Amino acid sequence: MSLRLPFIHVRCLSTAPFADTATYRRRVVDLYRQYLREVNKLPQVYLRIFYQLKARDDAEALLETKENGKRPNLRGRKLKRITREVERVREANEGRSTEAWKHILEVAYGRKGKLHRELQEPFMTDPAQATPPPLIPANPKSRPPVYSPALVALITSGLTRDSAALSSKTYNMPVKRPDPTSSESIILGRNWKRRMVNAQWRHFCDHFNKTRFPLGLPDSTDESLLKAGVLENAVRIAGPRAKLAPLTRREIAKLRAEGKELPETPQERNDRHPSRWLRRRYQALLSRVPILEKRTKGYNVIIAQESLVTGDTSGRPLPKVDEVTQKWLDEVEGTLALPTRRMKRMKQKYEF
Repeated sequence: MSLRLPFIHVRCLSTAPFADTATYRRRVVDLYRQYLREVNKLPQVYLRIFYQLKARDDAEALLETKENGKRPNLRGRKLKRITREVERVREANEGRSTEAWKHILEVAYGRKGKLHRELQEPFMTDPAQATPPPLIPANPKSRPPVYSPALVALITSGLTRDSAALSSKTYNMPVKRPDPTSSESIILGRNWKRRMVNAQWRHFCDHFNKTRFPLGLPDSTDESLLKAGVLENAVRIAGPRAKLAPLTRREIAKLRAEGKELPETPQERNDRHPSRWLRRRYQALLSRVPILEKRTKGYNVIIAQESLVTGDTSGRPLPKVDEVTQKWLDEVEGTLALPTRRMKRMKQKYEF
């Protein structure tokens, strides 16, 4: 006969030190069951599979954790962290938190977490390039970092980072590089090479960690999320951005009265998700997932057309200016001494 453990809400799980191992194991099993219940409610197959594996790994990590004197209450802290993860999944399923959905999608698509570090590994080295010689001949660990063509395309693109992109000419030159002619270098002598190595690696790691990486290389032979169709599924859920707004009833009646043909109304796609709120979450995610395109020389970085880019107004067509408004704008521009910026904003409201 199987033993059915009592249901315990995750918010009631205590993080205090556990009296015995049996109590701790029961609480881990209860948390794992609650985790799976919430994961099975996620709307996408990939999210359910990813978080089922993540829930199993988290539960195994909790069961393998042992208390010791150097790290007191380690079990309680780990249990609290996993409990917070279950809470995020619940908030996302209930639609109560945009931040919870953002966290779930970023973890599942490698924007942060363990998968993010795994996506970084192919860009750390380049088998096609020769290993650079060490700057210090006696120290083989003093080799400078290797910038692969794919990594150069990513760190020099503004679509892969929140900060300014690096220049394609000086991307491998540290900003604070040691100067061998400085007084410090003259005093310390030959050790300036060691400082040069440290500066290069510090510069490499700093910008490497600021970069958002794609789900895989387009010319790679290894299995990746890109080849598995994970990105295509996210694009399908996000759906296309609106290009033309539908006509109002007054506009349709006016066109019919004038005997003009009605423009084609954009057709709704049946394969996109019906929830607009969820489509917006995926559109925001796609703006943070760069795509590498193979070129004759190097790579090109793009993002999906369905992504939600800040400041993009392509989904909101501007109204066409009529004769009356055009005449009024000309009179205002000629008679009133309006500030240049204000006049530009007024003109940008209309399409000439």
